[in-house]
Amino acid sequence: MLRDLATRRITCQAELLLDQTKDEPPQLVHRWTRERRTIADLDLIVYIGYRTAQDNLGHELCAEQAPFKVEMIGDCYAPRRLVDAISEGSRAGMAS
Repeated sequence: MLRDLATRRITCQAELLLDQTKDEPPQLVHRWTRERRTIADLDLIVYIGYRTAQDNLGHELCAEQAPFKVEMIGDCYAPRRLVDAISEGSRAGMAS
């Protein structure tokens, strides 16, 4: 897998936290040194984090009765493998 990613010029990095504020480009923060780096010219961020469901935003949107359907998938639903989140996202997108 790592060879395939490297040949496609896909970069994998560990020990980084994702930090983003509204109207600002996302930044990566190193978990231990706290060094910050702004991310520019990106196509996709895949963030693999904690092994617990991160469902706060989903529940907040449901409580606020958002004007769109809220579908909790991936680690928002339950932490699993990346392929599970991709599959769920694909199914949710096709259902819309």
